[in-house]
Amino acid sequence: MKNSECPPDPSQVVVVKPGNCSLNTWSWDLNNAQHPLYPDTYYFEADYKNTSVGANIGFTIDNPDLNPDTYITLDHSVNYSGHTIFFSGISNTEYGSQEKLIFQISSDFNNSTIINSTFPVVFVRTGNLWNFTLDTSMLSPDNYTVTVASSNNPNIGNSAIVRV
Repeated sequence: MKNSECPPDPSQVVVVKPGNCSLNTWSWDLNNAQHPLYPDTYYFEADYKNTSVGANIGFTIDNPDLNPDTYITLDHSVNYSGHTIFFSGISNTEYGSQEKLIFQISSDFNNSTIINSTFPVVFVRTGNLWNFTLDTSMLSPDNYTVTVASSNNPNIGNSAIVRV
């Protein structure tokens, strides 16, 4: 995890446990007393030893003064063709099914916004869902910051770092 508030190098080697259907698992604990997490964006990077295989993701700890029942989640996965990333999540705000979300993708290389789109959530019996599909063929290999936030209250949102 990398953050200016964190002491240097809070990293460690973890053991990967074999799982079902080639879905292996691993976990990593962070001592919050030694490495306190404050409202900010943090980056987690995992690399397979002695290879070029790895992944990273960013997450944001938002304003702690917000109602804990108010949130927007952000999940992403890369499909098998390798040219599409499917983003999805749940929106639980005071605007309910009337919520509109702002979806932005910015290049970490030059901080320029590449995509800026607004779209509604979809109400289903289990809550307010949203999704966004991105064709990555228009992107250069880079790390990109993906942000989804309420158009009514930009303090309600989430972000992730995606490597293309």
